[in-house]
Amino acid sequence: MKKLLLLTSLCITSLFSMNSSELDEDQKALREMIFTAAANGKANWIHTLAGFHGTRELIDNAVNEQGATPLLIACQKGHANVVAVLQAEGAEGTKPLEIKTPDGRIIPCTALHMAAGCGHAEIVKLLLESLSESDRSKINSNCDPRGRTPLHCATVSYRWDAAEVLLQYGADRNQKDDDGTTPSMLAEGEPYIYYKLFNGTPSLIGAGKSVLSLINWIRFAIKIGTSFASDGK
Repeated sequence: MKKLLLLTSLCITSLFSMNSSELDEDQKALREMIFTAAANGKANWIHTLAGFHGTRELIDNAVNEQGATPLLIACQKGHANVVAVLQAEGAEGTKPLEIKTPDGRIIPCTALHMAAGCGHAEIVKLLLESLSESDRSKINSNCDPRGRTPLHCATVSYRWDAAEVLLQYGADRNQKDDDGTTPSMLAEGEPYIYYKLFNGTPSLIGAGKSVLSLINWIRFAIKIGTSFASDGK
């Protein structure tokens, strides 16, 4: 590992000693280092690179062939340490992006949507804490192919820890996507989680969606019944 870090340091030194005619290659190499660091959880690399001219602009604006930024990749991989460093250097978690899928489609997304859908609650909290009061409404951004908010993404993926963080910061459980579905409706298949997150009993309609939903409802009834019995004692 020490040899790798030394080699990286030497590469960085040589890259930034290039003349102006080699600037394009310089920027390409810097960009590749930032993306590699983001994907592999190397926050110390980014911290080191941040001292060089042009890094801050690359961190916020550079995208790979799929349209992803270093921050989006770090959110997908669950590297909270990298997310913290990228944010300190100006990366924005609610910036709308256009991601290219393998079949050629273009899908709108934000780093916050990605973190929520992947269930990285710590990262979701980091992204939300960085927002100013005036930007808090972005928590309900529907930058998604189906008009879904980050809370939609968390609940449809059963990422309950991430959903809980979003709710704590003011996410709207009743905001509808393009199909008229709300996050609370998506959570009805997991009644006990719904009960814990939304402080209420979900509709019985959710129990009929699948065999698994029915089983979850039975478990929910047993848990709640046991809880009330314990409280009665």
